[in-house]
Amino acid sequence: MDKLLSNFKTKMQANGVDTLLESSSYSLDEIIIIASMIQMEAAGDSEMPAISSVIHNRLNAGMPLEIDATIQYVLEERVENLSDEQLNIDSPYNTYLNTGLPPAPITNPGIAAILAALQPEETGYYYYALHVEGYHKFFADSASHKEFVNSDQFAYYEG
Repeated sequence: MDKLLSNFKTKMQANGVDTLLESSSYSLDEIIIIASMIQMEAAGDSEMPAISSVIHNRLNAGMPLEIDATIQYVLEERVENLSDEQLNIDSPYNTYLNTGLPPAPITNPGIAAILAALQPEETGYYYYALHVEGYHKFFADSASHKEFVNSDQFAYYEG
């Protein structure tokens, strides 16, 4: 355990996380929770700052995060599409029903996700969805997001 913690601290210091954390309104625990969601949701490192932006924008607006990966976390087995029943699971990890952050990380995030959690892209995005070509599209409003999700360009990611 000491070796793991030492490695974590070394990586955090080498990437300037301590300095970034000083100017953050979130604690290290909260940043790791945010980073864990980014890690599970992003199709690649390049998307992480934009996904972080959506999470931060929703948190700042007091909106539920509505992150599928948090519900997948409490399921015994991952499913391709979450059912209405699963979206209504009574769990503190259900970010469809609960506002704010889940109580703990849903995976072990990498340094790219941690940096993205600390340095979200500055956008007006509140929504994202996976394109059939394997990248996420980002949206500022619910209507545009719903239109995309109902199109043949939307692909559900099984994560």
